[in-house]
Amino acid sequence: SVTIYRDLFALVTETRTVDLPEGAVTLVFEGVVDTLIPQSAVIADTGRSVDESNYDYERLSPASLLEKSIGKEVMLSRTDEKTGNVRQVPAGVVAANTDGIVFRTREGNEALWCSGLPEMLTFDSIPGELHQTPRLSIRLAAGTAGKRQVRISYIAHGFAWSADYLAHLGSRPAGDTMDLAGWITLRNLTGSSFHEAEVQLVAGRLNLLDSEEDPGTSLYGSTSAYVDAQDLQE
Repeated sequence: SVTIYRDLFALVTETRTVDLPEGAVTLVFEGVVDTLIPQSAVIADTGRSVDESNYDYERLSPASLLEKSIGKEVMLSRTDEKTGNVRQVPAGVVAANTDGIVFRTREGNEALWCSGLPEMLTFDSIPGELHQTPRLSIRLAAGTAGKRQVRISYIAHGFAWSADYLAHLGSRPAGDTMDLAGWITLRNLTGSSFHEAEVQLVAGRLNLLDSEEDPGTSLYGSTSAYVDAQDLQE
């Protein structure tokens, strides 16, 4: 279920079935919303105490893959433009940032794409700290073994809603009747999908913290940036 508030926040709640061992265990919930606020995560119905909670999501991208591969060996493929022959050379990644990529081969240190030949780097593996999808890991203390249906809830950024209304006046001369129809528009600004999720909407404004260390505002800004200002006043 997704409960959408103003100010681009939502409370996401889901239920999953897990088979807990008797000893301490770390539950890993994959597919959580990538904009979740880690300190808001709460797990219930485990029958155990929570020792630790972590949000593990360093997005897998070409930049992060190179950064995590510094000091490791990759395969450099170079194509000769005249002959079309491809030559593969082992190369160690020395540096990778917005200024470029530096690697070391038997021929010395050089920058990627400075040879004048078409080049490509091939990686044997993906570093374990990089993930294609976000995940939340929760460490539980030891307890009774068995299957349990646990409930995980957390607050996430990137949700908005607005309401439009259409009034149908009665056809009688007095015109003293009216049918009111409402239309809700939902906006999901995250990279997650919610198949057949129950949706609830909460009007009014959140009491956000006013602090330099924790301003409590959404990463996406304010609701007024995504819905009509007049709708916010209704």
